Amino acid sequence: MIQIKIKSDTKRVKKWLTAVQKKQIPFATARAITQTLQIARKDVIRQLDKDINKPTPFTRRGFRVDGANKKTLTGRLFILPKQHEYLKWQIFGGVRLPRGVALAMRPAKPGPGRIRLNRFGNVPPAQQARQQLARGAFSATINGVAGIWKAPKKTKTGKTRKGSKFQLLLAYETQAVYRPRYRFFERGQNSIRVNWPRTFEKSFRSALRSAR
Repeated sequence: MIQIKIKSDTKRVKKWLTAVQKKQIPFATARAITQTLQIARKDVIRQLDKDINKPTPFTRRGFRVDGANKKTLTGRLFILPKQHEYLKWQIFGGVRLPRGVALAMRPAKPGPGRIRLNRFGNVPPAQQARQQLARGAFSATINGVAGIWKAPKKTKTGKTRKGSKFQLLLAYETQAVYRPRYRFFERGQNSIRVNWPRTFEKSFRSALRSAR
């Protein structure tokens, strides 16, 4: 689970306050934790837009906040499981292995007959990909490269057009290597460090006013 937690210890603060003020601390702290995490959520989504090329709306909806309560004084910012499955590679990096025989990956230098990416820069869903691949595409190993290829264009007489070649659409890879590029923890923790003091102060002052 990818998450950032805030847990507050209010013992030092309570030492210097009156009995009336002490009662307001847990409530004010829980509210400040939740508000700070909500700000951090917006900040990590902004960072996502900077680090990842055209993240999909589905990916951007994957960030959630569990608010704090006055008993536990703990809250967290986390990524939902489905989005976590692929964002973890962008956050931590690493080597992804196929669940089956191989991974179908877009080649590093695709030719003009390559599969079209969607408007977010990703390989399209399986159904759309199959529609594209159905037009003259087949699975094979050509010149030592295994993948999904598109046959050369032919003339009306059935001959291969001059200059037309087999085009690699998707390559079969035994693994995919990712480098960390989404600064989720860096942005989230920095947001919390900057916003926590003033958010807590504002929440505490508000709680004291309501207690009078």
